[in-house]
Amino acid sequence: MTSRAEEIRAVGAAQTPASATEGQRCGPITGNEATVLREFIRGNYSARAVGSTGQLSEIGLLLNALGAHLETRSQDRRESGPLPRTTKEHQALERADARFYTALESSPDGMLIVDKQGKIVLANSAARKLFGYSAEQMAQLTVEDLLPQELRRNHAAMREGYAQRPTKKPMGQRMNLLGQRKNGQTFPAYIGLSPVELDGEQMVIASISDITTLKRVERQLRRSNTDLEQFAYVASHDLKEPLRKIRTFADRLRQSLGDKLEGRSLDYFARMDNAATRMLKMIDDLLTYSRITSETEGWSHVRLTEVVEEVLSDLEEQINECEARIEYSVLPVIEADRAQMLRLFANLIGNALKYRQPDRAPLVSIGAIPDDRHCRLVVSDNGIGFEPHYAEKIFGVFNRLHGRGQYEGNGVGLAICKRIVEHHNGTISAHGTPGEGARFMVALPLSQQPRESSGATMKTGLEAH
Repeated sequence: MTSRAEEIRAVGAAQTPASATEGQRCGPITGNEATVLREFIRGNYSARAVGSTGQLSEIGLLLNALGAHLETRSQDRRESGPLPRTTKEHQALERADARFYTALESSPDGMLIVDKQGKIVLANSAARKLFGYSAEQMAQLTVEDLLPQELRRNHAAMREGYAQRPTKKPMGQRMNLLGQRKNGQTFPAYIGLSPVELDGEQMVIASISDITTLKRVERQLRRSNTDLEQFAYVASHDLKEPLRKIRTFADRLRQSLGDKLEGRSLDYFARMDNAATRMLKMIDDLLTYSRITSETEGWSHVRLTEVVEEVLSDLEEQINECEARIEYSVLPVIEADRAQMLRLFANLIGNALKYRQPDRAPLVSIGAIPDDRHCRLVVSDNGIGFEPHYAEKIFGVFNRLHGRGQYEGNGVGLAICKRIVEHHNGTISAHGTPGEGARFMVALPLSQQPRESSGATMKTGLEAH
């Protein structure tokens, strides 16, 4: 009986020149044979070993036989198509498809599957209800048919551009768009896009939500905020004027009485003046707090290192008085409101200088840890610190952890910091240890997203994707 090795040798011999006989085999694997082996690994099965003088080793014969076999198998597979799936594989695929379409159909948001040409391949029941079409009607539409007429041409061009560079986005990252129902009614919508491959074809899954109610609430909230800001301005003006008169007439009365005032009377005048001054400061701080979102210079590229240096220059007298040492590293450039960044750092550094230990000079450290999207600032000090359970309370308006006799201020500074950071779409938190110091962490975006308006168009939304 012929062995398997002999069969392979026979096939190999048939694929080689007639001069390469069994008796002409030679030593170990050659460079040419190693090259053939590498080509097999790469999938090139047509490579063949050839001896330098027409002689082939047994390894060369085996490689040629193996190449012929692999090339034949590869050709057969190309002609016959993919290998048939087993029953178990078919059942697994059917179960996966069923789960996918069940999840799609049960979604409370409208869900569309759209191909590269914009044709709607599938719409769940929420989408059909949202736009007012039946399943059969939806199957005849393109995604442009669900937009107002004036937006369709631009959307088609941008859809084609998106298909060339599809970007996978979490479904929660949405932009403000407009949709149009079957009856012609338009509505504001949130949409999320996610490219997927189904049956070997590139498609997009879109989630759509009607936000008409949300937009109405947003408009009401904006009107309410505008009214409150106007009230704060008027109230502060009306309150400050009487306080100025109290201080003025108190000072005149003190001067007119002159030497007749002594002891307790002088103390009463001093208390009255201090109370009026403190009230004026509280009104100014409240006015600043209320105007953070309305009075803004707009976004610009702000060099935070320069901001810190300017703040330190303004606080130079206070820093020298308490012999403080301020350490800071090179800080990044971010998109922000420069005036508000000045106030943020002034409040954080001033807070560290104020709440210092009586027996040691203040040490304030300012650093940043940038990542791809955020600048993470850390402002730490060696001051008196605070109990951990006060970490949230200190950011409230008029929340003080110490009496006025111990530390000056009215408890608005950190509340202003929090409002500034939130206005910049960031976060701020604090950690403290009594007797050791405090650490404030501020995370700010490196760049700000354009603020949405109630009339955002489809162009704006797609450009964001």
